[in-house]
Amino acid sequence: MTNPARILAATRFAVAEHHGQRRRGPAEIPFVDHVLDVAERLSRVWPEDEVLILGGILHDTIEDCDITAGDIRDRFGAEVAALARR
Repeated sequence: MTNPARILAATRFAVAEHHGQRRRGPAEIPFVDHVLDVAERLSRVWPEDEVLILGGILHDTIEDCDITAGDIRDRFGAEVAALARR
């Protein structure tokens, strides 16, 4: 079962970290739209897999933000950090 508070915390974290970033392309949509879309798709297929959904929300923070796997581990756990590292 997913914990809505953890999903919200990860969402707020991703929104803050990706603030001001844009996706490349003609529309230049906010980057955070991408990670939230990934998480939404994962939640449709695996609605009870909180770790996977959190990993989807956070999957680009290490690559595109000034965040380390350790930061994610400390906030969301080792399993989520492992997914975000990939």
